Amino acid sequence: MNRGRIHRAALLLVGTVGAALLTPAAAHEPLWGLGPHTIFRGGVGLETEVSGAEGGAASGTELHTELLYGITADVAATLVLPRGLSGPERGAGDLGLRLKWRFDRRDLPGLQVSTAVIGGTQVTGGARERLLAVAWGSEGIAHYWFADVRLVNRDGEPDVFGADLVRGWRLTPFKPGPASYLATDLVGFLELNWVNLSGAGRALYISPGLFATKRNWALKAGLQFPLAASGTLTDRDFNWLLAIESHF
Repeated sequence: MNRGRIHRAALLLVGTVGAALLTPAAAHEPLWGLGPHTIFRGGVGLETEVSGAEGGAASGTELHTELLYGITADVAATLVLPRGLSGPERGAGDLGLRLKWRFDRRDLPGLQVSTAVIGGTQVTGGARERLLAVAWGSEGIAHYWFADVRLVNRDGEPDVFGADLVRGWRLTPFKPGPASYLATDLVGFLELNWVNLSGAGRALYISPGLFATKRNWALKAGLQFPLAASGTLTDRDFNWLLAIESHF
């Protein structure tokens, strides 16, 4: 596995597939990990994300454009178009498809608990990649918990595994009612992200981030720092991302 493919696989595991799907209630999801949210039935979402890795041969920047569609209230489809702006993956990437099925949702007083399964496929460098993941989330008025596990399988190469644990805090006062949709809402996240590149390297990251929403728009930004790393991931100083998204 060359360093360019390692970079793409690592970003796939700890960010690219973790784009949040907004709901009318301005749901929040992790920046690097995965969440269980789906967009509303018939809803359309558009996200533009710039992410990058700094340090070592894998340094580079990528642009991801995602188009989301709510097939039902619990099933969403996403088309992903990546493009390398700099680094080993420079140039246009191949179109990817991702499906999310939220098979469990429990609405409790002041709390929503959901679980979803996520699958996807994309052709990279002539080889097909497949994603399979399970994501869980518990969201209250002021506090959030998320967790996920995932597997990426690529033709002719070892499997890649990842897992995330995420804690979130609402940083702005919450006022129930229509005014909460019109007001700016700010949530802070602290994530632990683990990736295993199956013989090529392992890493554990700590990732602070911010997620701001207003009406049907969202802005998110985050950094990712290695706590421990081995193999080809030891030369990376940090990762970063900045994204804007909307639904209509």
